[in-house]
Amino acid sequence: MSDSLNNKELVAVGHQFAKAMSSDTPIIDMAKMFTRLAERLDCTTAALREMTKQRDALAAMLQSEPENEAAKHR
Repeated sequence: MSDSLNNKELVAVGHQFAKAMSSDTPIIDMAKMFTRLAERLDCTTAALREMTKQRDALAAMLQSEPENEAAKHR
């Protein structure tokens, strides 16, 4: 499996893998798939948290902007 899969592709591969799994599927193959999915989830979660922090900082900055403008005109 390629490391260049995007999230949607990796999820699709995970679903296909789950459908194809049987009692004959080697545990090492299952472990590799679970590891790939977990690593991608960790990365996606970290990126989402960072974007949320940036959004909140920008919202706070924009919210304080009208107050700063009003103070200039006093």
